[in-house]
Amino acid sequence: MTDAVKLAMLLETASKNKKYIEMTLGQKRDLLLSAVASLQVSAGSRAQQSATEEADSTTEAAATKRLRLMDEFEDEDSEREGELLSSVMQYLLPTEKPAADERNNPLIYWKTNKFVSLALLARRYLIISSSSVPVESMFSVTGMLMNGRRSSLAPHTMNKLTFIHDNFLAFKSESM
Repeated sequence: MTDAVKLAMLLETASKNKKYIEMTLGQKRDLLLSAVASLQVSAGSRAQQSATEEADSTTEAAATKRLRLMDEFEDEDSEREGELLSSVMQYLLPTEKPAADERNNPLIYWKTNKFVSLALLARRYLIISSSSVPVESMFSVTGMLMNGRRSSLAPHTMNKLTFIHDNFLAFKSESM
């Protein structure tokens, strides 16, 4: 199992404590912490790149002032790391259980939850489609609709026909 799959399973609120996730509590904690750290590093590297470009255009005195400010806020970084570790451990506890509607849709849980860093991680990993069936189904429908007689249809017309095919039952039930 890849780390992305393990993360998605850990962030899926209904399955985070299931036995089929063959990981110890420490492994789960380390995986979540490293994923959050990599998420923050990627965001930080973008900010650092723009700050570097800005520093090139400013004087050396401004860069020195920025370094002094960074030293002052170094203590806040260690505080944030402690808060992150505490929130990860609190999330992994079996006592942290979502409500019934949050178990059915984990994105509701993460939208209204107190674990902000983990919520960002959940948004990244829970949107991954678990299969390619919807895409294959769409190509199959398009293949059925596009035949020799319809070979000269414009692309927007083909899109509309595919949309009608996929949503016909919904429209039919609304009109009754």
